[in-house]
Amino acid sequence: MKPLHLTMTAFGPYKNKEEIDFTKLHEQGIFAISGATGAGKTTIFDAISFALYDSASGEDRSGKVDGLRSDFADDNLHTSVTLRFEMHSRVYEITRQLGHVKQGNKTKTGDKIELFEIKNGKPFLCTEKQNKRTIDPKIIEIIGLDADQFRQIVMLPQGEFRKLLTSNSLDKEEILRKIFATVRYQQIALHMNEHKKHKDALYRESKQELQYFMKQIPEALYARPASKLPDIATQEEINTNQLMLALQEELAFYQQQVQVAKNQYEQAEQAVVVAREQLEDGRKHNEQIANYMEAANAYEAVQQQASAIEVKRQQLALAKQAEQIRPYMEACDEAQLAYQQAMQQLTTVQAQYATANTLYQQSTETFTAVQKTLPQMEQLRTTIKENEQQLPRLQSLAKCTADVKILTQQLTAQTQQLQAEEQKEQALQQQLTELQQCVSQLQQQVEAAPNYEFELAQLQQEQRKLTIYTNVQAKQQRFEAEVVACEQALHKAQASYEQVKAKRNQQRAAELAIHLHDGDTCPVCANTVIAKQLATFPADFDLAYYEMTKQTYEQAKDALVVATSDVAHGKERIAELEEPQQDLQTIEALQAELVEGYVAHNAIRKTLATQRTQAEQLTEQLTQHQENVKRYKASYEELQQAKQQEQIKATLLQQELGERSEQQLTDAIAQDKQSLEKLVVAYEQATDQHQQSSVLYHKSEIALRVAEERVTHASSTVQVAEQKAQQAMQQAGFTDAKVYEQSVLPIANQRQFEHNIQEYDTAKHDLQKQLVALANYKGQQVKDIAPLVLEVQKAEQSAREAYKNIDVVTQFIKACTSLLTQLETLIKRIGTLEQERAQIAHLADALTGKNELNLSFERYVQTYYLQQIIEAANLRLRVLSNEQYQLVRTTELSDKRSQTGLDLSVYDAYADAQRDVKTLSGGEKFNASLSLALGVSDVIQSFNGNVQINTMFIDEGFGSLDEEALRRAITTLIELRNTGRTIAVISHVAELKDEMPAILHVTKMKEGYSTTAVTFA
Repeated sequence: MKPLHLTMTAFGPYKNKEEIDFTKLHEQGIFAISGATGAGKTTIFDAISFALYDSASGEDRSGKVDGLRSDFADDNLHTSVTLRFEMHSRVYEITRQLGHVKQGNKTKTGDKIELFEIKNGKPFLCTEKQNKRTIDPKIIEIIGLDADQFRQIVMLPQGEFRKLLTSNSLDKEEILRKIFATVRYQQIALHMNEHKKHKDALYRESKQELQYFMKQIPEALYARPASKLPDIATQEEINTNQLMLALQEELAFYQQQVQVAKNQYEQAEQAVVVAREQLEDGRKHNEQIANYMEAANAYEAVQQQASAIEVKRQQLALAKQAEQIRPYMEACDEAQLAYQQAMQQLTTVQAQYATANTLYQQSTETFTAVQKTLPQMEQLRTTIKENEQQLPRLQSLAKCTADVKILTQQLTAQTQQLQAEEQKEQALQQQLTELQQCVSQLQQQVEAAPNYEFELAQLQQEQRKLTIYTNVQAKQQRFEAEVVACEQALHKAQASYEQVKAKRNQQRAAELAIHLHDGDTCPVCANTVIAKQLATFPADFDLAYYEMTKQTYEQAKDALVVATSDVAHGKERIAELEEPQQDLQTIEALQAELVEGYVAHNAIRKTLATQRTQAEQLTEQLTQHQENVKRYKASYEELQQAKQQEQIKATLLQQELGERSEQQLTDAIAQDKQSLEKLVVAYEQATDQHQQSSVLYHKSEIALRVAEERVTHASSTVQVAEQKAQQAMQQAGFTDAKVYEQSVLPIANQRQFEHNIQEYDTAKHDLQKQLVALANYKGQQVKDIAPLVLEVQKAEQSAREAYKNIDVVTQFIKACTSLLTQLETLIKRIGTLEQERAQIAHLADALTGKNELNLSFERYVQTYYLQQIIEAANLRLRVLSNEQYQLVRTTELSDKRSQTGLDLSVYDAYADAQRDVKTLSGGEKFNASLSLALGVSDVIQSFNGNVQINTMFIDEGFGSLDEEALRRAITTLIELRNTGRTIAVISHVAELKDEMPAILHVTKMKEGYSTTAVTFA
């Protein structure tokens, strides 16, 4: 992640909008953030963290988002941060605005969040919805780090990045959990432990279920006397094998019993069949006797209807004969009705014909009269057409006269505008000529001036070289003086050490001599011991003073080595630097002279730029006025030409039309049109009336002839129909029409008679046939079937009882089979659960840390990550500590209840010993913590290719370093810069800021709010 541009509005100590361009700082690779305490240096880190993760940079500040609003901001100005950053060569911009309660309001307003990707300078949405719920996960996806990881490896807040070094094992576990998201391994262990508990519970439940089930078995079966189940089930500890054998015996017993019950049931079913057959024979005999009696009674009732049926037969025969001549009688009636209708229509048509004839005669006379007005109408049409052709010319003449007046007025106004524009053009031309002369003179002065920017830059470069050279020379002098002092101190310490060393050797020899006697062999030199030559204890030897003197001597040697190294490094640095050619006074004097000339030169350039702008504006104005003059002249010529054309056109029309006015011509046309319209209306009405009366007359004439013919035809039809009807009655045997009418029956009555006769005949025939079939049962007696019913019921009851016995025994068999199956299933399930429970318990104990190493699964993974971090950190710590220190992971158990693997100690190569990291000095802790933080960054990037850490922010910590340690820390940071990273450091250490190529200054104003500015070395 590489920040490119940061904009803070009403944020922290920044009152209004404050912008920081990181692109120029990235070019330097490393820069310092400097300012007074409380000015707002750390607030810059807070702004970056807030924009990305909606929280401040430090752990103790991350939850105080509402407190990030500036106390100096106006009420109408919202607190917001916009960060443009680069990730994997793609540029993103996020804006996060913090809402606040405005004065007079009760609720907070203004919350907003936006995330865009910048492509070709244009923003494109990164998420479908612009809200916190979608953007926060998107930021983590883009950067590859959450807020905790970001604070641990990218942004190292004040005092917090030492936690990984000095924290206890549990705190390190939490830190590594956040950095590497190892909580999933903890969740795996917890899930496995829960799975173990679940299996234990299932195992206990299954055991309880088995015991309960075995106790309930006797209650599920009939307790027959010979059964072993009750005795086995009442035992305190039930033997499953015995119980299963007893159930199998019960199953065999009931399987034998079910066959006996089936044989009994078959015998009972045969007895039921015999009884039912005897009962059915008795019922059929009684039914046949009853059927014979019923048929005899019905036949007697039918015989009583014979006379009435015979009368209906005769009436139906007459009706059938009358039905045959009905068409002739109906045809006669229809013919008479048609004759009457024809006579009525003839009377009506005769009256219509007389009326139509009268109207036709009148319309003919009127039509002859209006035909005489046709020549007059044609004359009026010709006159109207000629007058209408002259009317547009009169209108054109009036329009031409009005247009000539308007054009005359426009020509006058155009002449005045043209004169005014020509005067303005002359004035502007004169002004432009004078201004161009001034611009030319100023341009010559600017071109003749020296390159002030280049010469000032050269002087600044020379001054910077002089300052660096002077500082390095001063440091070298201090280093050389320190070497002289160290040599003197070493000489003095060596002399003291040689004296006490001789006494120490004498002391050791005297201690050895205590155990030697005259003539013994010396264990050191193998010579024969002479008592007189044995050493004696020195009188004034002090072992503590000896150790102190030895330590002083060793420290003096180390100090001389360090001082000599600093002198050599200083000489190399001086040799690398170029010796300045001028002194500081000369450079400052030249700078003052150049600045004065540069100010005057800039004033001339500003004047030149202003006059050039004025000249360009005058040129544009002059061009505009010249275009106006051309446009006015062209418009004047067009108006003059249009006026001449309109005058010629008006003269020609006047000559053609004479003195007649437009109103006179219009009135004459209107009067002629009115006369013509009256004549046309009268002609059209007469024509329509004549045509209509003619059509009506001819239609009524045709209708009269048709009506007369229809009456003649109807009269002849009546005569023919009457003759046919009389012949048909005579042939059917009817003497007259009255007899015929009495014999006529409606069709419905005829059908009812036919139905009654058919029913009678059918019933009589069927009853005769039935009596013949049942003749054998005539005079027989009815049988008593009650004893037979009782016999059937008794046989059915025996069969039901036998079937019930089968069902009962079958249920016992099913119960035994089910109990055996359930018992086998429970025993098998308990065995399976016992095996699974043992396996899961072993795995859960291993994952949760109940093992020989007392190490959980998550802790095991964390130790791997920590070991990788330590190896990466030691690469830098050895350099920072001059090969003295290395971090080591401690694996010993402090107590059996604690987990191992995350405790840190430091190996001191000088003392060849391992000790707690808390025993390190403040500067040594800073170096170790910085190395760990860089190690975390390296490991994160190596494990996650999506994470790209191009920038690192470090807040304070350098004040605890001595000069040599500070130099090494700066060297390490510069090496990081060479790998492509940008390093930002907040520090009050002057030496650190002197080594920085760029400084971001945070200045606290007297009003209380702060501003920023960037300077480069």
